Amino acid sequence: MPFLPIGKSAIESPTRFDLAKIEAIMLFPEDEAERALVERAAAARVAVETAEKEQIHAAKGDAIAQLLRYVHEAPRLSEIVAGEKFFRRHLFGRVAGIILTETLARRELHPNAPNMGHVKKRLGAGLKNLKVSKATIDDTIWPRFACVAHLWAAYLALMETTGSDVFPCQVRHFPGFLAVAEANRIEGQNYRIKQASRPVLDAEKTWRVPDGVILPKIPSKFEPVNRSKPIPNDI
Repeated sequence: MPFLPIGKSAIESPTRFDLAKIEAIMLFPEDEAERALVERAAAARVAVETAEKEQIHAAKGDAIAQLLRYVHEAPRLSEIVAGEKFFRRHLFGRVAGIILTETLARRELHPNAPNMGHVKKRLGAGLKNLKVSKATIDDTIWPRFACVAHLWAAYLALMETTGSDVFPCQVRHFPGFLAVAEANRIEGQNYRIKQASRPVLDAEKTWRVPDGVILPKIPSKFEPVNRSKPIPNDI
């Protein structure tokens, strides 16, 4: 099973770069090269912000030259997140998050309701204008993004409860974000839809927090899956 690249420090004192590593996995769970580009771009941005904050311009000339060279060679994060590829990946991730959220919610709210296939069909019908169909979901979105669906579900849950659309979350919410995601992951791996041959999430493929990293209790305002409201019909 793949482990998220975080340690105890990311929980105790998270940074923007910690978030960038998770962001890269959420967008490109199956593409290591693309993840590396996102991480490098984020590292360059963090380096510049750190330099400005700590006034590195007062340091020796070689330090300045090294920083400028690194920033110049790194891809621009603004260019990466503004492209069509990012938009589609972000859309696909949200769809995966909604599928997991609704599937888990139906288990308690509507145990006899149609299964995950119905959820996919409804989403596909509602996203025709974005060139997403049930076939797209079955053949592309769910196979690629199921392994990070719990992270996207956490992103959507926090966006609803905090009113912030910062992706994947604000730095101060990072520990809570991971706690919500892990709760969703565990539920997804333990839940098997009636007559399904395997659980909703595959434990061998789903990204998870490493052993030994202690997560906080989920804040009361952050629910893994919102079971108190009707399931939304859009994203």
